[in-house]
Amino acid sequence: MSNGKLSFVVWMGIVWVLCEGVRPEISCADQKSRANARDEKRENEAVKEARQDLDKAKDRLKDEEKQLRAARADLQKAEQERKQAASALQKLREQMEEKYEQEIGLQAARQNLKQLTTERDRVVGPITQAIRQRETGLSAGLKQAEEKLSRATTLDERKGAAKQIAEYQAQFRQLEAAAIEADPRAKELSRKVTLQEQQVQTANQKLDRIIERDNQLKAAEQKFEASRKAEDAAEQGVSKASRDVAQAQAGVDRAEKQLAQKVAQDRKDKNRK
Repeated sequence: MSNGKLSFVVWMGIVWVLCEGVRPEISCADQKSRANARDEKRENEAVKEARQDLDKAKDRLKDEEKQLRAARADLQKAEQERKQAASALQKLREQMEEKYEQEIGLQAARQNLKQLTTERDRVVGPITQAIRQRETGLSAGLKQAEEKLSRATTLDERKGAAKQIAEYQAQFRQLEAAAIEADPRAKELSRKVTLQEQQVQTANQKLDRIIERDNQLKAAEQKFEASRKAEDAAEQGVSKASRDVAQAQAGVDRAEKQLAQKVAQDRKDKNRK
C-alpha cells in the first residue's frame, strides 16, 4: 500500500472515531429536548385546563346571579300582590261590617252602650272616688305595691309585687261593688250597662257568623292566603338563589387560585427553555 493510500485510510479512521464519539452526545441532547417539549406541553395543558375551569365557574356564577335577580323580581311581585289582596280584603270586610251592622242593629247597640256607660260613670265615679279617699290604708298599700313593681329587678320580686297589687285592687272592687249595690241609681245604671254589653257581644257574634258565610269574603280571604303563601315561597326562592350565588362565587375563587398556582408553577419550571 502506498503512502497516499495509507494516509487516506488513517484519515477516514479518525473521522469515523470522531463521529462515533459525538453521536451519543447528539442523541442525548435530542432526547433531553424531546423530554423538555413533553414537560412544556403537559404544563401548558394544565394551565389551559385551569383556565377552562375558571371560565366554567364564571359562567355558572353568571347563571346563578341571573336566577337571583329573577327570584328577587318574583318576591317583589309577590309582596305587591299580597299587599293588594290584604287591602282588598280589609276594604271588603269594612263594607260588609257597615252593611250588616245596620241590618242587625249593632251600631245602635254600640251607641246605646256608649251612652249608658257615660251615664253610669258619671254616677258611679264619685262613689268610687269617695271609697279611695276613705280607705287610706288600702290606697297607701296599693301605691307601695305599684312602686315596688316599678323597682323590681328579679322575677320573684315582680311576681310578689303584682300579687299584692291584684289583692289591693280586688279589695277595692269589693268595696265599690257594695257601695254601688247600696245606691239605687248606680245599681240600675250598672245593671243596664251589663245587659247592653251582652247585647253588643251577641250582635258581634251574629255579625261574625254572617260574614263567615259570605262567599265574596271567603274568596277574598282565599286570595289573600294564596298570596301570602306565594310570598313565603318567593322568599325561600331568594334565599336559595343567594346561597347558590355564594357557592358559585366560591367556585370562581377556587378556580382563580388554582389557575394562579398553575401559571406560577409553569413559569418556575426549570425544564422549560
